[in-house]
Amino acid sequence: MKNKLGKWLVGLSLALVVALVLSLGLASTLAVADTRIAVAKPVAVDAEYVYDGTEQTFGLVLPEGYEALYEVYGNKRTEAGNQHVTVRLKNPDTHMWEDGTDADLDFIFSIGKATYDMSGVQFVNAEYTYDGTEKKVEVSGTLPAGVTVSYIANTRTDAGVSMAVATFSGDEHNYFAIPYMTASITVNKAEVAKPSPDTTEFVYDGTEKVYGVQENALWEISGNKQTQPGKYTVAVSLKDKNNYCWAGGSVDDVKYDFVIRATGLSGADDKAVLQGASLDPSWKLMVLESTISAEAMKLSHYNKVSALYTVELYDGTGAKVAAPNGTSLRLLIPEELRGKEFAVYTLDGKNAAKTVEFTVDGNYVVLAAGLGQFVFVYQETSLFWLIIVLAAICVLEILLLVLRGVKARRDRKVKTYSVAGFLFIAGLFSFTEVIVCYALLGLAVLLLIANIIAWSVRGKKKEEEEETAEEEPVAEEEAVAEEEATVEEPVVEEPVVEEPVAEEEPIAEEEVEEQPVEEEVIAEESVDEQPIVEDQVVEEEPVVEEEPVVEEQPVVEEPTVEEVVDEQPVVDVLPVVKEEYPLSYKWSFMAKLLTASPEMKDRYRTIYSHVKGFRKVNVRLSWHKARISNGRHLLGQLIFRGKTLCLLLALDPAEYTASKYHFKDLSAKKRYAATPMMLRLTSGKQLKVALELLDVLMADLGKSRKPVEVPELKHMALPELLEAGLVKEQHVRPFGK
Repeated sequence: MKNKLGKWLVGLSLALVVALVLSLGLASTLAVADTRIAVAKPVAVDAEYVYDGTEQTFGLVLPEGYEALYEVYGNKRTEAGNQHVTVRLKNPDTHMWEDGTDADLDFIFSIGKATYDMSGVQFVNAEYTYDGTEKKVEVSGTLPAGVTVSYIANTRTDAGVSMAVATFSGDEHNYFAIPYMTASITVNKAEVAKPSPDTTEFVYDGTEKVYGVQENALWEISGNKQTQPGKYTVAVSLKDKNNYCWAGGSVDDVKYDFVIRATGLSGADDKAVLQGASLDPSWKLMVLESTISAEAMKLSHYNKVSALYTVELYDGTGAKVAAPNGTSLRLLIPEELRGKEFAVYTLDGKNAAKTVEFTVDGNYVVLAAGLGQFVFVYQETSLFWLIIVLAAICVLEILLLVLRGVKARRDRKVKTYSVAGFLFIAGLFSFTEVIVCYALLGLAVLLLIANIIAWSVRGKKKEEEEETAEEEPVAEEEAVAEEEATVEEPVVEEPVVEEPVAEEEPIAEEEVEEQPVEEEVIAEESVDEQPIVEDQVVEEEPVVEEEPVVEEQPVVEEPTVEEVVDEQPVVDVLPVVKEEYPLSYKWSFMAKLLTASPEMKDRYRTIYSHVKGFRKVNVRLSWHKARISNGRHLLGQLIFRGKTLCLLLALDPAEYTASKYHFKDLSAKKRYAATPMMLRLTSGKQLKVALELLDVLMADLGKSRKPVEVPELKHMALPELLEAGLVKEQHVRPFGK
């Protein structure tokens, strides 16, 4: 055992000696200093290199004789771009960089793109005159070597202005892209000299006459060929007005007078021509134009006069003579009657009209009646059917006004007005048709306005009646019963005024809020509420007054009504009945809101602000509730059930049965058919649910939100509510009496 222990000790001692020797040898090795020669690092020259087509060398600050120490790779380049420059020690065993390292040094050699010199190249606007050939615009000057040009829309043939674009291409690798250039190319219209007028004097001889302006490739002529005597218009128009214009720039037709004079005596620029073989050339035909009305002529078939000619013949001495036998008179047809149906009448000294036989020859009528006064008459288009249509519209509007009127079925004056309207329309026919048309049109417009007003008034009243009808049974519903029980219980035992005041004392601290804010809210809400409150008062007064009580007494003893009336005077019964019916209060929605808890008021204000934030959505207060509507479309209602504010929405409860929302389905009750989903706003969570469902309802209507501020609601005590008309006194018959 001792031998083995000795062997282990000897072995351990030898191991320690060997480890000590090795550690001393390593330390001596590390302590040996690096004996390599330090070499300064080359430094890159701060320079910018731009492509110039020649080989360029990367700038390095190198000491003399550097070739023996290190080598440089990749320091020469011609093309634009980037490359690496490497500096490497030739013998890293004997040399090192001055910082003690011997790794290769790396530099970036960058040659930038050059810019083409385009200073000698121009692309200027060009202007030409139309000649039917293609015109173009091109660049001028010498392009740099290797650069080519191409064009977009640089040619034009027709007159007008267009924009040409010149694009350039070159060495994209070594040069920056050349910006494009633009220039306009304008082709002006070619001017054409106007043709000279024909000065020939044309005389009627039965053959066709041609005005002396010839057509050519540039213009065309109309009206230049006529046969009958008269004054005509020759129009010369350009064939291509887009590319040609007359001298001066106009493209309108050039017009000339083409006159063919008739044989015989003429007057007033050939408006009347007397033809015949036995006419003395020294005689003169005088034509006088005047006016006369169709009424003065007492015509039955024609209602308009176009022209009245007085034709007389005078000899060389100035004496008036009659037309010789065998002559005929040609009268120029008024321009407005050409191609239409007309008649010619002759007048005697008393304006008595007599029809004249005539024939139409071109623009003239030929008469054999000799001289005198001649009238051209025609029938103006009748407005009879237009009058009938307007009258029918008026009758229809009157009927609609009667049907839609607020008191149409009870007020006989409306029917009298209708009859008066028909009599007025009948009386208008004594005037001209134009006046009748204007009068009927004005009447139709007035009746249309009256219909619109009647419709809006009727719609508003109908909406109020529907609202009243909805509110009337509310007094019987469970919510009101629950509320009245809550309010009236203390009234039976205590004085009527003191008990409600005692209930409101914990909330009286809210009176410190600013008075103007509350006045603004009540004033604003009472405007919408007033019409509905008046309706409710009329319906509920029988409960308050004495007369309804008298009516109820005979109902109990219905079989002997007459006997009761004879035996017991009404005066003796009234005081007894009045004492038996205790006094109670009917609370409006606003009264309940003003006396509600601060949390309930805040929930109402939140709902009100949220709803009013949607465009064209209104909140309208009535006695029992607040209606939320978009125009005439009911969206929801706010009511009180007991002291809890509830929101009724126009959503289908069946669609939300499996949803996360908690609500009550009122679809079974007819008065809630429009808003069957009811939410009780008893907590902040239910308020959040109400806001989410309101968003769903408004989203269906496509409304947009905007912020709305809602003032605070100030607490009011019972006397103040009674004075403001928000609470009403009433005598309610106890149950079982």
